[in-house]
Amino acid sequence: DAFKNCTILKQIRFNGNAPEIQNNAFYNVQANAYYPVGNRTWTSDVMLNYGGTLTWMEYGAVENRVTIDSADLAGQASVWIDGVEYAVQRSGNSCYVDLPDSNARTMVVHTYNSSSSNRYPVSMKVWILENEDGIYTATHAEIFDDILQYSGMSIRVTGKKGIRMVTSIEKEKKNALVSGGLSGYTLKEYGTVVAWASKLADGNPLTLGQSYAMSNYAYKKGVADPVFAYNGSLMQYTNVLVNFTDEQCKDDLALRPYMILEDAEGEEITLYGGIVNRSIGYIAYQNRNEFEPGTEEYNYIWDIIHYVYGDVYDDEFEQAWTPPKV
Repeated sequence: DAFKNCTILKQIRFNGNAPEIQNNAFYNVQANAYYPVGNRTWTSDVMLNYGGTLTWMEYGAVENRVTIDSADLAGQASVWIDGVEYAVQRSGNSCYVDLPDSNARTMVVHTYNSSSSNRYPVSMKVWILENEDGIYTATHAEIFDDILQYSGMSIRVTGKKGIRMVTSIEKEKKNALVSGGLSGYTLKEYGTVVAWASKLADGNPLTLGQSYAMSNYAYKKGVADPVFAYNGSLMQYTNVLVNFTDEQCKDDLALRPYMILEDAEGEEITLYGGIVNRSIGYIAYQNRNEFEPGTEEYNYIWDIIHYVYGDVYDDEFEQAWTPPKV
């Protein structure tokens, strides 16, 4: 009963050979238990729950290695470290990512819907990373799971051509972040980062500060806090890009939300939502039946569709598209 009901215990690190552990040593404890890689005394007979729920993971041997429980991957083949995608490596039952340095702060697992042609994120799980003497530990920050939720794309239907991503945040969490804080963090900024999808083809990350990417904030501490809409328990924000040419309506843009958080010492972490690739032409086609023929919005949408896809039939209204009369 050494750690019985010690519910705040989240990490256990064993050094050297496996000790003898009594049945209820970790009764009612849910934690990650780390054991030294390559040590053969750590067999399946040792790695038990001992009255609680222990998730066993290897550590050591390789500097700056982040170990991941395969159950946390939710079938994904990669994780996102500070917004950069890394392929997960596997060795036996162990899953891991080897990082180039000790500076990483966050790890996110994104899951997506099953559609490849209309791919979008449906959930995110967040870990806070710490590194001591070349050894990373990852703490699941459940409070930040799904903190940035994808809520759709839209385009302008009058005036200058534009596109926007809508991101949702739970109102209670947002209010906590801008007042007393949430799990030791307060909100400094959130917004959207975007680049032409072609710029990411060679593995370039879609993160803040890249020369090929643009970004703008919706919330900035002490500066701006607009709300796009409320939807039940969710608050939504968006950023709009405008001034696209007809030709630029053909190509995919890559967009993702971001959130910068700050702890009591002024240290920052940046969380990134999942990436969505969309073109203005694609979204126009998605909304081809939203407006009555002859309206300004209908002609605007179908003008884009015609330019991007050529002659297209309006199946909703059972008529071929024709340009509006000048």
